[in-house]
Amino acid sequence: MDPDALVSYQLDEGSRLLLRLTEAGIEVTVAAWVQRAEDGRWLLLIALPIIDRQGFAAGITEVLSVLREREQTGITSDDLVAFGTKDPRATELLRTREQVSGRLFGRFQSTSLAGLPVREVYVYPERLETKLSESQQQLLIDLYAHSPLTLDALPYTEEMERMHRQFVQQTGTAVPIGDLFKALGNLRKRSRLPRKSPPQVEIESGSPTESV
Repeated sequence: MDPDALVSYQLDEGSRLLLRLTEAGIEVTVAAWVQRAEDGRWLLLIALPIIDRQGFAAGITEVLSVLREREQTGITSDDLVAFGTKDPRATELLRTREQVSGRLFGRFQSTSLAGLPVREVYVYPERLETKLSESQQQLLIDLYAHSPLTLDALPYTEEMERMHRQFVQQTGTAVPIGDLFKALGNLRKRSRLPRKSPPQVEIESGSPTESV
């Protein structure tokens, strides 16, 4: 298989796994695909705060539980290398990510990673946008339809927070509120949100008017 085609496939699968970990409440500090020098094999390296707090066994158990929930994934437990955020590999990957801030992926030809012989490194960006399934999108549309506010009036309101809480409770996924609002915007662009009129401001009769 062509190496670039293989990497493209693995990057996509890795993105899905990282998003699923985030939705499950497992924070990932930094992640990257690294090609081992000795045999050319690609491994997904992930730095996890949960390992710092609870130890390696507890942390990797949580990750493997999420991995098993995913169907038809191209990633297996043999492809994963997990460690805490204080590991030298985490420090070097974070430094590498800072050098490519703003890019979709940071690709580097390299000879070592924290002293380990490698050929190439693909580091994921700091922020990955949550992708909603069709059923989750429909739920979001329904929640919006029952909201009294228009999309433009929703940001930073209690109503948006209420919609976010309901979405998380009904789906069981910890989607960031910012991603949920962005999803609403994308749905509006595709004409999938119901149209709403801005609330009318009523002026009480007998209200004083400004003198000219």
